[in-house]
Amino acid sequence: MVGCLGELEGFLNGLRGRGGYRGLVVLHCAEPREAVEAVAGVLAGRGGCVGVVTRGLRPRGGWPRGCLVRGPGGLGELLGREAHYALAASEGLLRPNVVAGLAGVVEAGGALVVVAPRLASWNPGPAGGRGGYRRYLLASLREARSILWAEGRGDGGCRVLLRRLPGPAPRGWRRRGGARLGGGLARLGGLLTPGQAEALRRYLGERRRLRGFLALGGRGRGKSFLLGVVAAVEAWLGLSGPVALVAPSPGQLGSLLRGLRLAAARLGLRVERRSGELVVGDAVFRYAAPGEVAPAPVVVVDEAAAVGAARLRRYSRRAWRLLAATTTHGYEGAGRLLALEAEEVMPRPLLRVVLEDPVRYPPGDPLEDWVEETFVLRPRGPGAAPVGEPGSAVFRVFDPVSGAGDTGLVRGLASLLMEAHYRAEPDYLLVLLESTTHEVVYAETGGHPVAVADVGYEEPGLPEPGRLSLRLLGELLGGEPGLCAARVVRIAVHPGLQRRGLGSRLLRFVEERAAGRGCGLVTAVYGRPGVTPFWLRNGYTVFYVSPRYNKVTGEKNFAVAKPLAPRAGDVLAEAVREAAARLVLAAHVVYRDVAAERLAEALASMARYADGALRAPPGRAQLERALHVLESRGAERLESVTHVVYAAAAHLLPGAVRELTREELVAVTAYVLQGKPLNEVADAIGKPVGEAAEVLLNASVKLLRLALEHRGKNPGEPGGLA
Repeated sequence: MVGCLGELEGFLNGLRGRGGYRGLVVLHCAEPREAVEAVAGVLAGRGGCVGVVTRGLRPRGGWPRGCLVRGPGGLGELLGREAHYALAASEGLLRPNVVAGLAGVVEAGGALVVVAPRLASWNPGPAGGRGGYRRYLLASLREARSILWAEGRGDGGCRVLLRRLPGPAPRGWRRRGGARLGGGLARLGGLLTPGQAEALRRYLGERRRLRGFLALGGRGRGKSFLLGVVAAVEAWLGLSGPVALVAPSPGQLGSLLRGLRLAAARLGLRVERRSGELVVGDAVFRYAAPGEVAPAPVVVVDEAAAVGAARLRRYSRRAWRLLAATTTHGYEGAGRLLALEAEEVMPRPLLRVVLEDPVRYPPGDPLEDWVEETFVLRPRGPGAAPVGEPGSAVFRVFDPVSGAGDTGLVRGLASLLMEAHYRAEPDYLLVLLESTTHEVVYAETGGHPVAVADVGYEEPGLPEPGRLSLRLLGELLGGEPGLCAARVVRIAVHPGLQRRGLGSRLLRFVEERAAGRGCGLVTAVYGRPGVTPFWLRNGYTVFYVSPRYNKVTGEKNFAVAKPLAPRAGDVLAEAVREAAARLVLAAHVVYRDVAAERLAEALASMARYADGALRAPPGRAQLERALHVLESRGAERLESVTHVVYAAAAHLLPGAVRELTREELVAVTAYVLQGKPLNEVADAIGKPVGEAAEVLLNASVKLLRLALEHRGKNPGEPGGLA
């Protein structure tokens, strides 16, 4: 490995003369722990590093001074930081999210360094996978424009597999400064790029009328730093009192806080750090976890897409002004949906600004190009119309064993899927290339993929993430059915060929393959109810609407199914009857925020199975299942059985009033009968939301027990929900 350290030093020195362009280093070795220690020493001597390294490769003597290294679970803590060098090392799985996330941390002229086992035995994919990710990654490394790829020899020498230094970056680039601002803000010009300054000018020009501000762009565009500057300007203009700083974790606020402190100092504001707080002028900025944001005049949210659309909607109702930033196609995914639906999520009037140019490195950076191409992060847009017509499409099954080395095909499939759906992150490549329970099928015209579906095969006994639709059916039935189900995880059609029947033809191809494997159901679970008509046109039935929000889309998940065999049809019919009861009896409480047309579509599709009237009281089996849910899972699952509680309350009240305390009766009246949200229940009984939830839980359990007693005394009474 000694020889490879020399190659590493030479390559890093070579980057210095490239005007800020960055590089990728991949070093294979027989003893990864010793190599990690040696490489960390080199990087520490050159100014330090951040890194993600698995536990088994940590140096016995600890990390050298200047290197901040975390385990794979600590990646989020590093993303708000900036460093000249980043280090990634793993004995096994090298997650795409880690590679893409660390690359975004690296500053101009720096490098991402990956330490890996010997090339012959290196498997960066998950244990037990198909090996497609290894083949794809090796092919992608050969495409890199700025790379040192080498392997240590047993004699201390180094075998260089590939060494490329990029050409010089465009002249005139500089990280910050050069921006012009007028008046008292002129002092900020040295902190901002021209793009950031223009965004700030637009904000100030429209500030008096604005309630929302959203900064968008790719990773490394300076969105978080700009958000901090805007927050400092607000303090300069008179903002006072507590201000919530929100992010998935406190560590991800690094760039925002840097912008806040630097701008405040330039504007002459008092900046004081207290325990857990940053005082800027008369404003007190403190971190708030996404689920713990109290009403405030101003709320500032970084990595807003990762915080989630549902929570942003909630903040919009509680804050006079919401300032936010998000990465539109970064490692964490979901930003593209927020960019498309910002007006529905953020408060209005809203100003959206898009930052195009990177600030940590020059435009055209080869490391950024490689990461975005390899992990399919760069939006491609509709592009030119694909070759051929839908009628000429040929349907194929993607084989990750033979096809992973075709980077164009892999990226074409992944791009269609990622662009068409609300969440796209690098780790999704592992599903496409490695999963033994997933199958990717696609339609091809003119040699190009134009439609694609990712299908997960669910069977009893698989770990829970691998049997989502079976688990949802089990929740409705009181136990999972012993069936095989083919779940369409994602399906997408090229924008130039949509609404021409190609998606339906691909779906029929999926159904044929599922039937051939002995599956009784084809299902789908999705977080954008607007696509429901596509499924209904193809003969599917809604069998589930989630009681809680999808935190990414801000909507409630829908699930649909189509039976392929008689027994599966019987199972689906029973589940749909229960689902219909939920929708009808809890529409005023749990589902009142779902668009009426979406609920109407769901009920219309259920009519083929659930054609009987719903009658009170609930049946014994239904009451017992609901009671078990509440006694074992508590208030967090109350929404899933609210329809049973409602039916019990409608049957027993007002006769059961004497069994409830006054607080319990008020809580039941507000939530179950009137459909008021939990925060209004809390106001009605004068308790915090958490305590109000417990009061409501206790009242619901009492009603269910009383209903069971009533059923015991009146065994012949019909039970419409049983």
